[in-house]
Amino acid sequence: FKAGSLDSAYADLKTAIKLQPRDWNSHVLLLGTLQKLGREEELKQQLKEVNRIDSELGTQWQKLVEEITG
Repeated sequence: FKAGSLDSAYADLKTAIKLQPRDWNSHVLLLGTLQKLGREEELKQQLKEVNRIDSELGTQWQKLVEEITG
């Protein structure tokens, strides 16, 4: 991404996210790559996915806190 090879960055980031779907660094870099590539529709879809994951993690975090605090 930083080297400017956006097509390679895109492919690498998609693979990284498949391997570790909750790696926020990869998601952020993918969002930036999509923006620079002008892929607006895919950017919107990726934002929805990030929001879904964030919501899911928030729910899991809340359950953990409730279990700990009783």
